[in-house]
Amino acid sequence: MVRMGPPVGLDPQAPIAKGSAMAETRKLYRSRSNRQVAGVCGGLAQYFNLDATLIRILFVVLAVLGGSGLLIYVAMWIIVPNEPSAAA
Repeated sequence: MVRMGPPVGLDPQAPIAKGSAMAETRKLYRSRSNRQVAGVCGGLAQYFNLDATLIRILFVVLAVLGGSGLLIYVAMWIIVPNEPSAAA
């Protein structure tokens, strides 16, 4: 069996960058500005960087095809917090 050497270019003593991509976290909120009923679809659209109309169509299709869209919407309305208001 052949033994490989240490990995090239990786320094185990190198400090971890504080501004790395992994440090940035996104939070899911119900939208205050893009809301029709409770802001769930607007919040999902902001989180996934999509158009809110696509999310709304998805919920309507799920609601028509078995009712799961309505159940998920109501659950998210209860669970997902409202977007914090902007400090003036």
